Amino acid sequence: MPFHQKTRGEGIVNDPLFDFLADSVAKIHFDNIPLSTFSIEALEYVLSYTFNSNEPFFTPEYTIFRYSVLLAAQQIDLDTYHMLEARLPDLDDVEIFFEDEPEFNHKKFNKVRHKIYRLIHPLIKFIDFRRIDGSILSRIIEPLGLIPSSIIIEAYRHYSTNKRNLPATRGITKIYWDEGGSGDHIYVIGEGSVATTNHQCYENIRTNFVVSNNGTFEWDIRIEEIGKLEICVGVHANSKFNYNLFGVCQKNTWLFSSAGILYSHTGSSFFNYKFSKGDQITLQLNMNDQTLVFSLNGKKLLITELKRKRKYYPIVSLNHPAKVRLLPNLRQS
Repeated sequence: MPFHQKTRGEGIVNDPLFDFLADSVAKIHFDNIPLSTFSIEALEYVLSYTFNSNEPFFTPEYTIFRYSVLLAAQQIDLDTYHMLEARLPDLDDVEIFFEDEPEFNHKKFNKVRHKIYRLIHPLIKFIDFRRIDGSILSRIIEPLGLIPSSIIIEAYRHYSTNKRNLPATRGITKIYWDEGGSGDHIYVIGEGSVATTNHQCYENIRTNFVVSNNGTFEWDIRIEEIGKLEICVGVHANSKFNYNLFGVCQKNTWLFSSAGILYSHTGSSFFNYKFSKGDQITLQLNMNDQTLVFSLNGKKLLITELKRKRKYYPIVSLNHPAKVRLLPNLRQS
């Protein structure tokens, strides 16, 4: 269907069908959308429709930029796509990229830069670079020379003035359990708010929201049924995390169990804090200090240090007949 320049940001009347599709796409993380799904025009509509919206949107702004560039590169040729895919790491792999930055053929890229820019030009004004971490902006995005310097400077100025980026994701963040990131026997009810399982062994499920920017993030989990074994709540920062395997057995995972045990990269620690049916656990992740605070029914219990990762997934590990409710409002500061 032709868009006929129905771009929301330009004040042109919207098509109800396009708006419905844009709302639907906004609730899907772009990592789960094949590039072949979008045309440049369709992506422009989605980004313009959601640019200043307060509706939920689940893709971090850097991932939007990466997706846009790779979509453009794919339309040129396969070599260009592979060249830029190596230059634009997924958020999970940014730290590895910084530690061992691969060689980049700038001379080869210069031959196609103008083609890439021409394709992404209509998208740039609908990407908010103030939401992208400064190190990503300076070490990954700016060297490509695809974004006008005035936009880059504006993003730096915002950080310099406020000492922080805007939230990594546009819109109001509503969180729910993501069955796309869960063990085989876990299922979700209550419009995504309740996770449960019929499996006797531990499996995991994550939220739709990924913590990937500076600031403090806080969410609540209510225990509606306890499992025969422990229930564990926490986060992981493992790009190869296995949701069918008990979380405490996997690296870069921090979990607090209903038996009062804190599992982390430094080992297990026993505390005299246990939780059970009816209790509410609040988790507060501070990306600036790289700490995770656990509170029980409003009372702060303990703080654990993380490992300076750039991306964390809130998760729970549970077993039958456990049932856990994720409250929908994510608090950011």
